[in-house]
Amino acid sequence: MIVFVFVVICAVLVSHYTGNLCCICRKVKEIYYGKPGCIPLPNPGNVTLHYFGVRGKAEGIRFIMEEGGISYDETKFTKATWPAAKAKGVESGLYPFGQVPALITSTGSKVAQSLVVAHFVARSTGLDCDCRDYQRCEMLVQGIEDIKYHFGLLIKHADYDFARRKEFIDNVLPVWLKHFEKLAPSLTQQDGAFFASNRITWVDLLVFEVLNQQITYAADDFGGKTYKNTEILKQSPKLANFYRQMLKRDRIDAYLQSERRHPFTHFAKPKEVRT
Repeated sequence: MIVFVFVVICAVLVSHYTGNLCCICRKVKEIYYGKPGCIPLPNPGNVTLHYFGVRGKAEGIRFIMEEGGISYDETKFTKATWPAAKAKGVESGLYPFGQVPALITSTGSKVAQSLVVAHFVARSTGLDCDCRDYQRCEMLVQGIEDIKYHFGLLIKHADYDFARRKEFIDNVLPVWLKHFEKLAPSLTQQDGAFFASNRITWVDLLVFEVLNQQITYAADDFGGKTYKNTEILKQSPKLANFYRQMLKRDRIDAYLQSERRHPFTHFAKPKEVRT
């Protein structure tokens, strides 16, 4: 025992003076929690996701929970039930900014804001990025948010119509797909086509979710009333390969085919099809 303690002390001292102490601490934490990632967390226990009965900002979180093997329940708000729930959530601190998604776990965690919730779930399930890839992963996540920001500008525009929709699909979205194509995993990787850490992480699932959203949106012609594009990844071979490989993952495929998944709905409709 004395020898073991001496060896540990020596290892810590050597690591401190060589600058490797943080790496060793992270490795110990990874071993302790039994999962990879830069900042792993213990298992979250039973999870309840608070959101509306739509895909929206919670869909990326759902993909992470599905791939991470978390069994979860949902509290689904409607326009009628949300105002009272919001007031109560703000008062209790569950919705500190008066927004959802939010998450409650049986281990006592209460987490709000979509990206924070997504990262919390990833850290709890071994889907966090490795430390060496942290900046890359944060950059990719912010890039995903930029795509969603521009999409939001479109569908929330007071003059949102078929012409603006076509402009977005043909000219705005391709710019962002081109950016992600440069960062996408190589075509030669096939089954190992991941954006970081040589394994699937929360970033892959968030990229997949936004691609799935935009593919579905662009292919919807509103009952034959307008233009559609069913090949938005045609000029992005690496992204297309990544998307195909993600579709093959057992848990992702099961979720996509399940009744748990909410149907695709439009947050807002172009003027030509508003009722």
